[in-house]
Amino acid sequence: MLRNWLIERPLAVDDLVELFNIKYLQSNYLPVYLISATATSKYSGTRTDAIYPEHHQPNVDYEGGSGDDDTTRNNDEIQYHTNPVSGKVAVTFDKEMILAIQHTLTPMLLNILQFDWENMKQLSEGEIGNFIQYTLNDHDVLQYFTNLVFDKLYEKATEKEGSNSKLDLHKPLHKVKEIIRVYVPIWEGTYTYKNKEYPFLINGESGMIEGEYKMSLLQNLLPLIICLIFLTGFGSLLYIIY
Repeated sequence: MLRNWLIERPLAVDDLVELFNIKYLQSNYLPVYLISATATSKYSGTRTDAIYPEHHQPNVDYEGGSGDDDTTRNNDEIQYHTNPVSGKVAVTFDKEMILAIQHTLTPMLLNILQFDWENMKQLSEGEIGNFIQYTLNDHDVLQYFTNLVFDKLYEKATEKEGSNSKLDLHKPLHKVKEIIRVYVPIWEGTYTYKNKEYPFLINGESGMIEGEYKMSLLQNLLPLIICLIFLTGFGSLLYIIY
């Protein structure tokens, strides 16, 4: 699997596939939570609306966008009204994925954590691939989820009232229907190429690989080449203009 991944690296050095050797390989299981829940909250606050003079109303083009007004708008003529707003919003979470080790994630690990979660949601309990699962109540994960609930509710309330509103949520309530903990298989390893080590990770569920590899000289010089092409083209444009 790693060999095929190295073959597919278009900018890798030519002899990488022939000379690489796996030095270290170990399997780990990354804990992931899938939470299903509903949440509701009342909100109140204010919304500031701009009232334009009738002859300064923005034109609307045929595509529904705001066009340019023929009359120069005088900002002094625009009136702003702040009005109280209130309402209620609700959100639903269908097996929302929460990683149990948020503080230890690396960019490489984040890149390989791409799963077919939509397909997983259609599976019944006990049928989620080769994952180990059980129901539990973990305080830290629930606290993280509580913060997520607040953010989603506030986002939906803001969408409802507009970005020019200032809102306060009133004691958001959420009801957790199900918490499933799964262990995602992750292979961690290193390989050597000409006495230098390169790390890699393999997603055991999807087969996706992320890692480092020795790049060819062309790849190292590519940013410089692009910069020179840009400067040459920009210089030619200035010469034509002036």
